[in-house]
Amino acid sequence: KDSPMPRSRTEAMLSGCTVLSSKYHNADEFIEHGVNGFIVPDNPLSYADAIHNLLNYCYRDCVEIGQKGKATAQKYFNIDRFLDDLEYLITEVAKGNKPIYKGNKIW
Repeated sequence: KDSPMPRSRTEAMLSGCTVLSSKYHNADEFIEHGVNGFIVPDNPLSYADAIHNLLNYCYRDCVEIGQKGKATAQKYFNIDRFLDDLEYLITEVAKGNKPIYKGNKIW
């Protein structure tokens, strides 16, 4: 079964690795193709072809893209944002309100 947000992708981004991901699990909300990672069609040959091309022809660009991905992950997947979302959720539930969700984010 799929996870709601693959942790391995987040960990790779936080490590500065260039990430290839499908559009699923809201990846297209924070990965801009070719800027801070890559959105790849959901089939193994697409991944293999992309990895081959990136490693052999665009390695230096991948290092820069990985660093931009790291900055993106630090912005979106940090403890302060998590705690703010958790506080909002608890407060709304305690008030008897229904929290407003957009994608996988609480608003």
